[in-house]
Amino acid sequence: MKLTGEAKENFWKWYLSEKVLKENKLLPMLNLSNENVIRINFLAMPEVCQHSLIIDFFDEQWIVTTITNTYYDGFHFQWKITDNRLKTHKSKHGFESRKEATEKAIEKSNEIYNDKNK
Repeated sequence: MKLTGEAKENFWKWYLSEKVLKENKLLPMLNLSNENVIRINFLAMPEVCQHSLIIDFFDEQWIVTTITNTYYDGFHFQWKITDNRLKTHKSKHGFESRKEATEKAIEKSNEIYNDKNK
């Protein structure tokens, strides 16, 4: 997981909440009550699943990510983030994969969240 600081701490609080575990149908599937085991199961998920849940967390914080693609000399993916102040942040260049664009968008969302909560 690529989160740091308060974003990382608050992500775990959010993820470990019964509401989130139930919404994602993880509570009955995991049938676990130990937070450490739930964290380990999260970290064992495929990255695409982890990314989806991290983006859901940021969505609830009004840090909304959009990944788009354009075609010029091959597909290129870009990210755009609108934060809770309605400020738009955009990637400065395209990425060769959606995964790479998503990872960079999560890094930027993490930065925005931590700056907001200083």
